[in-house]
Order: sequence, then structure tokens, then C-alpha cells
Amino acid sequence: MNISEIALLNTETPMHFPAEKVVVTRERCGSVPHTYVVCTKDRMIPEPPQRRFVRDVDAVSCAATRGVALDTSHSPFLSRPEELAQTLTTAW
Repeated sequence: MNISEIALLNTETPMHFPAEKVVVTRERCGSVPHTYVVCTKDRMIPEPPQRRFVRDVDAVSCAATRGVALDTSHSPFLSRPEELAQTLTTAW
């Protein structure tokens, strides 16, 4: 990871939330295969909440989420991009 990549990660990015209420139903969620990459060394979002995200998605999804654990921090796309790319290309 170099300085220019690190500079892209900041808390100054504006957040936007849609004004419309989003309705999630089994019929509308999960029809495309999906994978969640659990980052086991993430200090921003520890592993237990990440696994809860997967359970929450699966509760409303018509297909199960494939979970893949990587021994990385919060941003594997910066710290281990090759391993992340390989994981995603072989996910399904």
C-alpha cells in the first residue's frame, strides 16, 4: 500500500441516504449469487458483526450468501488485492 492509496481512505466522504423507503423482499433480494468477504483482522468492523450481516442478508434473501474469510484488515483491496481478486473470481 502506498501513500496515495492511503489518502483515498478518509472519513470526509459525504454520506447519502435515499429519501425513499427501500423494501426488501425474498423475491427482490438474492436472485444473483452473492459472496461476503469476512476480514478476520478488521478492527473497524470485528468479525462477529460481519457474520451477523451475512445472517441478516440471508434472512431476506432467496439464496444463501457464500462467506469467504480472508486474514486481512478492513481494506483487503489495498492490503492484499491479488488474494482478494482471486477469491472473488473463484467465488462461484
